[in-house]
Amino acid sequence: MPTLPRSGHLAVAEGYRLNLPMRTARGAHDVAPLLVVDDPAVVVETVKLAEDRSGDVVVRLYEALGGRATASIRPGFAHSSVVGTDLLERPLPAPSALVGGRLALRPFQIVTLRFARGPAEPPAPRSPSGSAGGPRGTGGVSSRAATRTAPSRW
Repeated sequence: MPTLPRSGHLAVAEGYRLNLPMRTARGAHDVAPLLVVDDPAVVVETVKLAEDRSGDVVVRLYEALGGRATASIRPGFAHSSVVGTDLLERPLPAPSALVGGRLALRPFQIVTLRFARGPAEPPAPRSPSGSAGGPRGTGGVSSRAATRTAPSRW
């Protein structure tokens, strides 16, 4: 019988494959991952928008193999800060477990991180007259921004 690296990360992956089959969709382009983790012992369980409708992204991860793990966490979206939260998405009093993009986990530890989204679009450049430099007739706002009725949420 083959030896499994780190005592079973392939078993964890196979369990997810059986219980949550991959869904495919056709499109013109590949979809970039929302989050990349470099240690197979660290499982990304959830990536979702925060319940308070702020646009922040909540990521729940856990160590799946019963050992200590340190993983690099690289989000595929702009963010201005990250804090550790409890399961109800309330900030924890302790500093975040994510230091310098690296996350240290104890055996079977569950960690919830909240990424505050960075600005979705840079502000429109200002013309020398002080008005925004958008197309005529839109009050200096591009037509795309002028027709938007709600903030972008993904």
